Amino acid sequence: MNKNEYNFHVIKMLIVGLNGGTGHSYQAGSGSGGTVHITTATLSGTGLIHANGGAHEVGGGGGRIAVYYGTLEILTDQIIAKSGAGSYADGQDGTVHLEQQ
Repeated sequence: MNKNEYNFHVIKMLIVGLNGGTGHSYQAGSGSGGTVHITTATLSGTGLIHANGGAHEVGGGGGRIAVYYGTLEILTDQIIAKSGAGSYADGQDGTVHLEQQ
């Protein structure tokens, strides 16, 4: 397990956000969303898990989220990897992978 990977037994409230940055020059691409990897016996409560792309002239792509769980007690629409909107071009949505173990 590397320093950025954690195994949890129970997560009761979670707010994780790894959004991409905003591009700052002519048609500069915005940053893509980050990567979230969670392994837990139970994921419950309120909050958000998101890895969205940045928004400006060219939107960044959504990130990647993987959740491996025993019991999922949150709404799946609380887990988001959306693209960033752009005035010139939008990014593409990222990936959300949920797997019961």
